Amino acid sequence: MITRESSSQGGREWLPRDTTKPTKDSLAGDLPPEVLGMVVWYLSDEDKRSFSSVCRYFRDLTIPVLFSHLTVRFGSWTPGPPKPYINLEGPLPHYTLKDQHAELARINMDTCGMLRHMHNNPSFARVVKKLTIYAYYIPGRSCADELLNLKQAIQAMPNITSFRWEGRCPLPNAAVLAALANSSGHALRELYLPSSDDTRACLTNFKQLHTIVLRSPHDVDNELCRADDSQVCVCAGVEANQETLVRLTLHGTAILRCPVRSLLGLQELEMFLPHSMVGLEPIFDHCINLRYVTLDFHADECPQFLELLTRKPGAWPQLTGFKLFYDSFWYLRMLKHAQLAVLVNFLKGKKKLRMLDLANVDLEEGTPSPLLEELRDFTALKVLGLNMRRFRFTLEDISALCTRQLSALLIKQVVDWDIYRWNEMFARLTSVRYLHIIDMGITVDCRRWLLKHPNSLELVGFNSELCWLKHDPERDVPYYLPPWPPSKATFATTDDFGCKDWEWLFRYHARRSFDKPACMLG
Repeated sequence: MITRESSSQGGREWLPRDTTKPTKDSLAGDLPPEVLGMVVWYLSDEDKRSFSSVCRYFRDLTIPVLFSHLTVRFGSWTPGPPKPYINLEGPLPHYTLKDQHAELARINMDTCGMLRHMHNNPSFARVVKKLTIYAYYIPGRSCADELLNLKQAIQAMPNITSFRWEGRCPLPNAAVLAALANSSGHALRELYLPSSDDTRACLTNFKQLHTIVLRSPHDVDNELCRADDSQVCVCAGVEANQETLVRLTLHGTAILRCPVRSLLGLQELEMFLPHSMVGLEPIFDHCINLRYVTLDFHADECPQFLELLTRKPGAWPQLTGFKLFYDSFWYLRMLKHAQLAVLVNFLKGKKKLRMLDLANVDLEEGTPSPLLEELRDFTALKVLGLNMRRFRFTLEDISALCTRQLSALLIKQVVDWDIYRWNEMFARLTSVRYLHIIDMGITVDCRRWLLKHPNSLELVGFNSELCWLKHDPERDVPYYLPPWPPSKATFATTDDFGCKDWEWLFRYHARRSFDKPACMLG
């Protein structure tokens, strides 16, 4: 199924054949099309659809906005267990029913029909700037027809600037990726793909990428599993785009094998589960433009990493955001307080650091951590993720932290406070606009208590759910909008949040928390 990014429901919409143009007596008739086109971008989704139905003239102005971002769906994605459509090994599970098969067949039939329509109507295909694929179809099928129709549709799209593939059934094949390079290689700037032989080999076909994100093909929805992208073709792909590349995300040790000259322009680096830290030192020495760093490594690599932090205190002088995943999956070797102190001492020297996410860092049991005391020296800090259970923070600690004018706060694995202590803390969150709490064991849904102290809050998250917080001017009371759809929360982009900092803070947390239910709003 294909949907517009602005629409929550799939399917086709039949547009009127009215060719009437607004009269000169109307306000719209006095405005040039360039100005009206700019106005359309700021309309709500519902108003855009209504605007496009007025006449052919308005429709022609609206289509480039409505269809600039297309989402193609193969199959149906659902969060949490059971997961009948993403297991590639073995037979279909017994709980996949005939009606589910029929629904999936209908979705894919509609998808293929729309893809053929795009292939046969180049004027429509030319307006597509962003293309997102959700590939969660029935395992065991080749999906040859779906991939063929997708390839032909992409051949008619010469202006794709961002291509994102979520899921792995099917994986993008060489023909689809070649069509993308041939049709939009000159325009493509962002490439998000699951890692496979075909996707790694295709990187050299692009020369002007700003973003390369290769996810593990074994990346299920609740954890990032081990993978190794150390093939030579990854290094060649990075080198082919070294003049323009600013963001790079890889699993395994591939990035450590890239020539350091190909990494000098990087501003954002994400490295997941490398099997070794050998080769990381040149990145510390020469990648002076790095602003955002995300690391997820095994316990065995921790001593090598901390040793580098100790020897290279002046590395990454422009560091703005740092995210570390080192959680209880490796429960036998939790981070020690002395090791955390090495990390904090390294980060202290980064005067531009305003985003820090340690929500997935599990500490050893023992004396309370002095982390919050150290954070007082981080004068620019505005966005923060914390693991409160292991850090043993007190209410006073959090309250002192909230006086720092944080704009976003993510709290994970919360201590077992009574609701009155939570209420007291919420009353002191005067500057936080985005608050997210992730704790599967908590028995009280704190969101209803936040309504008593909305302060500056605009977005509230609890486990896997996110809700916008609005204010009713007539009754003078705050209220929540409906929660985001699970797929939107899992694959959320900066456009969904409306804030790059918030997307960065929540990035990768959704897939680690969706397997457990969120409390319901009462």
